[in-house]
Amino acid sequence: METGVRFYGKDRSGDHGTYNPNTFSALDVAFAFLAFLALEFAAEKIFSAMIEPLLIKPDFDYYLYLLVGALIPQAIIFIVVFTISKIRRVSFLTGGGFISRFDSVNVLFGAMLAISLIILFSDLHFAFDDSVQRVFYGRSMAEYEELLRSRLKGNASYYVIFTFIVSPILPAIFEEAFCRGVIMRGLSQLGAGFAIIASAIFFTLMHGNLQQVVLQFLFGLAVGCTVMITKNFTVGCVMHLTYNLFVSVLEVIKSVLNELSEGAGYVAQMVTIIIGLAMFTVSVVYFLKLYLQSVKAKEKGLPPRTLIADVNVYALVSENGEDGYQRLCWREVGVGDNSLYGKFCNYKGKRFRLNCKSNTELSVVMLSLAALVAIVLLFVPI
Repeated sequence: METGVRFYGKDRSGDHGTYNPNTFSALDVAFAFLAFLALEFAAEKIFSAMIEPLLIKPDFDYYLYLLVGALIPQAIIFIVVFTISKIRRVSFLTGGGFISRFDSVNVLFGAMLAISLIILFSDLHFAFDDSVQRVFYGRSMAEYEELLRSRLKGNASYYVIFTFIVSPILPAIFEEAFCRGVIMRGLSQLGAGFAIIASAIFFTLMHGNLQQVVLQFLFGLAVGCTVMITKNFTVGCVMHLTYNLFVSVLEVIKSVLNELSEGAGYVAQMVTIIIGLAMFTVSVVYFLKLYLQSVKAKEKGLPPRTLIADVNVYALVSENGEDGYQRLCWREVGVGDNSLYGKFCNYKGKRFRLNCKSNTELSVVMLSLAALVAIVLLFVPI
């Protein structure tokens, strides 16, 4: 094994600081998602039992309730992702053929795509939300919003933290680590297209909110496609952050305009739709072009485009089970098609076998079970 080679731009000897090419299997995804559902259900039951007696008190801080309620599922996601990553020896940030790097161009177009989805499909989302409210709760969306406003009270600082810090930032990190870092990469053994669609479904189901399935599924598809094309975890995180933050900002803008005049609200809506269409078209064309470039390169037998920053990123994978290791740039190791499964890797001074594919039939059965449990929980009141 070579010594003194450059790793991440620094001179090091040995294999310290090398890239871990290991990834998850489809069966890992099923077990991780079932674990999340079990922990989430138990935590929500306990939290509801503790909060219910306090709801009737006149001094109850509803803003604090929203804040704590948002922190619980993110903490559970972190526990699940951290645990499965340690057990399976996978780096969810930089393992399995993905990177975690701020790429200004990809991030910009990803953010544009996220914003355009909210603009173009928010009306469809609210229409579906209204139908769910009427069918399952016997009230309109307007009546539900009025009920919610009547409960909003407490320390305004908690509401600011909930709306502009916790809700945008934590899901952008933890939910992306789970849905794209664990779920989508694990399902890649069943095909990239299946991984994108299924991860969007699981992303939707994990929120346990029937009213929001329209936008969440569309957004899950958009992020899945974008991350799969760019192989960049950070692009998905920024898209998620932009999406969550823009939802709150858009609501504030709409409220202000509607209070000024009804006509101003309609004009603003027309303008935003035009802007949304332009942003959607430009961003989709950009990512489609990236995808077609990679397809053409593959057809010609050319390696994927390697960025300058990738040149010094190596995975040390043993050949024929011996202690000699090969230096491989992450864009050339082919983890996406499982070509390294079953081989040995030397990472942070430890040598271990890379995770193998799980049994396809068993994986499909367990994934179906996980999805079925999540669907049932959509209709179980907490």
